[in-house]
Amino acid sequence: MKAELLRKSILQMAIQGKLVAQDPADESVCELLRKMNIEQSDDESPFALPSKWAWVKLGLICTIARGGSPRPIQSYLTNAANGINWIKIGDTEKDGKYIYSTKEKIKPEGLKKSRFVRSGDFLLTNSMSFGRPYILKIDGCIHDGWLVLSSYQDFFDTDFLYYILSSQFAYSQFCGKVSGAVVQNLNSDKVNASSFPIPPVAEQRRIVARLEELEPLLAEYDKLEREREHQDVTLPERLKKSILQHAIQGRLVKQDEKDEPSREALKLIKSKKVLVSDDEIPFAIPESWEWMRLDEICKSITAGGDKPSDFSKEKTTAKQIPVIANGVTNCGIIGYTSKARVMEKSITVSGRGTIGYACVRNEPYCPVVRLLILVPLQLVDNDFLQYALTALLEIGVGTSIPQLTVPMIAPKPIPLPPLAEQERIVKRIEELFAAVDNLFKPQAA
Repeated sequence: MKAELLRKSILQMAIQGKLVAQDPADESVCELLRKMNIEQSDDESPFALPSKWAWVKLGLICTIARGGSPRPIQSYLTNAANGINWIKIGDTEKDGKYIYSTKEKIKPEGLKKSRFVRSGDFLLTNSMSFGRPYILKIDGCIHDGWLVLSSYQDFFDTDFLYYILSSQFAYSQFCGKVSGAVVQNLNSDKVNASSFPIPPVAEQRRIVARLEELEPLLAEYDKLEREREHQDVTLPERLKKSILQHAIQGRLVKQDEKDEPSREALKLIKSKKVLVSDDEIPFAIPESWEWMRLDEICKSITAGGDKPSDFSKEKTTAKQIPVIANGVTNCGIIGYTSKARVMEKSITVSGRGTIGYACVRNEPYCPVVRLLILVPLQLVDNDFLQYALTALLEIGVGTSIPQLTVPMIAPKPIPLPPLAEQERIVKRIEELFAAVDNLFKPQAA
């Protein structure tokens, strides 16, 4: 069960008298109502209550009124020492219980056109997020976006009243009484007519104590639930990253002693321009593999150029070539011009934005700014190199991430297996990626 649903369920148990034991010594609310000549509303009860509880319309045991606004309000705002706190929705805190201060004050003469409220009173929002309760810790005036609930102390413990007004039961009560096709509005008459279960005040305090004991446990449960949900969402991506890490370390497929580097590869290895030092090597690789710098296994590594000014979405030509700008998708422009630089059978790497995003390009495209273009030698499988770059380059989004340039990426050490093993690794990666996607594919309802 979700933490919030569990919290609502516990609160519903409290409202129905099922959270704590009843005490024979508690004064019966029914008897208190008889003494004060207040009528019960048992005819509207949606569930049974313990014997000493009672159903009562809220307006019979509390004073409920709507706020008022002096207009135009700007004429009544003041910074004077005798100003009265002007309490607005903006003075509340997200998920807060109390209102401690206000950002604005009104002149004393504004009191005649507003409503004065006192510390300890409850405020209810009467439109939009209607029925949301707050307990006042200050005196002040309220506008007509609030209802005030006061004079409740004979029947309610303050904290219990907060819990019951925050409950799904109260919200359902108010929902059945709101009006307005677009903006739902809760007025004082409708809150007055709402029926609530009232336990003895002593039991209310026991209920509050129990709820407060459970709250830290619910908060911890909520935290663990959020962590689990985050793990569930990120698990497919983390699995794929793990697969790639195994792949580039030679642990995804078995090495085959029949695999031999090509003559081209042997020649290249012997003629290394700059050896990869031990402190540059992040992990061990199989003996048949070799650490090579990226620019040594590519024919070229270049940056994309500016987009020719005569490219256009509407341009109709015999050649329709996508313009690739950020390495992820084309920028919505196709066409062709003699000024365009056309590439194919290469790998693109994002230099900014989705920095480090690598993609194999087998079809013609026009690379423009923020893109690095790699043309590997024949001893390199393009798909293997793309996966290796994905595993070795940090991918992120945001303007604060530095730009990736040719001089930065060219000397990058790359673990290079024999070509035949590269091809087996690519095949296995794609099998495992497909299995991960299938495992986490949304199930049909």
